[in-house]
Amino acid sequence: MQEIIAAAVAAAEQTPSLLRVDGAGNHPMTRMAIAIVDRNGKLLAQHTMEDVWPVSIDVALAKAYTAAGLSSSENAMSSRSLGFLTQPGGGAWNIGNSNDPGTGDASVEERGLIEFPGGLPLYMDGMLVGGIGVSGDGGIRTRMWPRRVRSGTNRRQAFGSTACWGW
Repeated sequence: MQEIIAAAVAAAEQTPSLLRVDGAGNHPMTRMAIAIVDRNGKLLAQHTMEDVWPVSIDVALAKAYTAAGLSSSENAMSSRSLGFLTQPGGGAWNIGNSNDPGTGDASVEERGLIEFPGGLPLYMDGMLVGGIGVSGDGGIRTRMWPRRVRSGTNRRQAFGSTACWGW
């Protein structure tokens, strides 16, 4: 898990923020919250970069749960892919309203599906073991983080050989 978190932090540190601007008009590097959950959505690891928006912590957890909760050992689903399916007329239209945070059992404090990029399933030896979610001020650039994280980890071990929609 630490290898995956370190790769996510490294990717954020290489991604200029779309939403922050310093006094000189420059875009500083993105600040992210990173969450890793098990197959059932229980938080296993979390990393919060300095000065991250507090809401990003909850959003990262929801993205990780979305990826873990909608994937299987045979089929991977990213939160970005879910976003495509939840557009009007899509097969999962309005699914975000079906699983509000806090509706799970008492072992998980917050759950909830989220329908935009930043959540991927995690695999070990070809079996789904959980999910990772990132959220921060990278804006639409968050959709590019999986490629950067995968290049900084043992891709086959962490992300499996199962194809994940949306990469």
